[in-house]
Amino acid sequence: MQIVIDARLILNQTTGIGNYLTNLINALLKIDLENHYTLLLDEKLDSNHPVDLLEQKNLTKRRIKTSAVSLKQHIAIPLQLWKENANIYHYPHFDLPLLQRCNSVITIHDLKYIIAPSFFPEFSISKKLYMSLSIRSSVKRAKKVIVVSESTKEDLMRLFGVPAPKISVVPLAVGKRFAVSLNKEEIKIKLKKKGIHGKYFLFVGERRPHKNIVRLIEAFKIFKDRNSEKYQLVIVGKRYSNYTVPEQKIKELDLESNVIMVGYVPDEELPLYYQGAEMLVFPSMYEGFGIPILEAMACGIPVITSNISSMPEVAGNAAVLVNPYETNEIAAAMQRICSNRDLRKDLIAKGSKNVKRFSWEKTAEKTLSVYEEVFLDGTKRKN
Repeated sequence: MQIVIDARLILNQTTGIGNYLTNLINALLKIDLENHYTLLLDEKLDSNHPVDLLEQKNLTKRRIKTSAVSLKQHIAIPLQLWKENANIYHYPHFDLPLLQRCNSVITIHDLKYIIAPSFFPEFSISKKLYMSLSIRSSVKRAKKVIVVSESTKEDLMRLFGVPAPKISVVPLAVGKRFAVSLNKEEIKIKLKKKGIHGKYFLFVGERRPHKNIVRLIEAFKIFKDRNSEKYQLVIVGKRYSNYTVPEQKIKELDLESNVIMVGYVPDEELPLYYQGAEMLVFPSMYEGFGIPILEAMACGIPVITSNISSMPEVAGNAAVLVNPYETNEIAAAMQRICSNRDLRKDLIAKGSKNVKRFSWEKTAEKTLSVYEEVFLDGTKRKN
């Protein structure tokens, strides 16, 4: 098969879809030496990016001037696919190029813009309508739709009427670096440079409204007022657009010295923050998957997360689940883990076991099976 993976969403500050693509591509190239892969990369991607450094006999890389999620791609990408004589085209987003005629697979990571539009007030009604129409059109034209959780599959079926057989659930995973124990003294020294010292709660994720950081800050304030021992709250992740409500809440609650906003952290540095933390507190109101849950478990720390959306599915029985809309419940969970060593040990042990359900090798194998299914179906139709 000639498989083209559209990797233009791998950016220099890799997060989300970029991480998914980077790990998937690496895993696919390890397990599959028979099929040929062509990667479409953004022309602005750094030449020293790990994906651009990949070299293998069955791999070709193309630099593309047309950016993802643009009108030009609806002409440029179909033309590129024709040049590549592609059998399979994998597009990892919701707006599949309109004019392409290749057997296509798309990945829908989540439906947050459709399910929770109020969290994105900066998006106009017309833009939200465009997203909805794009998803509807893409899932109809794609031969197969990959989703990363059963929760997203159910949402896709309910909101867009996609038949179950057309959807393949292919969960995400975490990199092996998260399971490598770091030197505790080195962790302390590096964290101190960031203003982090002593015990701290950790949140990891872009600072978007649906991540529920404001309620987390309020829950931390409740915990702080009930405990004499000093803790910090460390928030790792870049700020989304002009969303500054978390900063305003920190100032309002007089927590400037207690809450540390680190900003964007490269994937390779994340284990440092996880392994130094007391626990991950991840009370998001919506997730397509919730990768920080697995990252924290791989790093050997307890997890508190939400009892809605995909998070119970990812966490299994290895986390304390809370109602993300109840700050007192979040604070109480933080208190339980801090004051109960047996619970802490139990969560760490269960987390270590839970994270083994997921691997990038499994993700790659399931994705390759989708490619093969689509290719065989296409071959049968031609005959």
